[in-house]
Amino acid sequence: MIKKEKKNHQNSLDELNKIYSKLFPDKVLQERKENFLNYQFSDKNFIQNLVDNFDPLKFDFNIISKQQ
Repeated sequence: MIKKEKKNHQNSLDELNKIYSKLFPDKVLQERKENFLNYQFSDKNFIQNLVDNFDPLKFDFNIISKQQ
């Protein structure tokens, strides 16, 4: 039972590490590495989506996911 729990714990950590490496490539924020034009070319409403979802006076991280 302990062995199974350790494996589950390791799997969870692996998943978190994958997410972390996507959000922080080379251990810096993603927006420091990627250009917004990549997103603009793939979604013509990208800028409008940003305007609709961000509050400039709220200093929190925001995550906008692509609808498929």
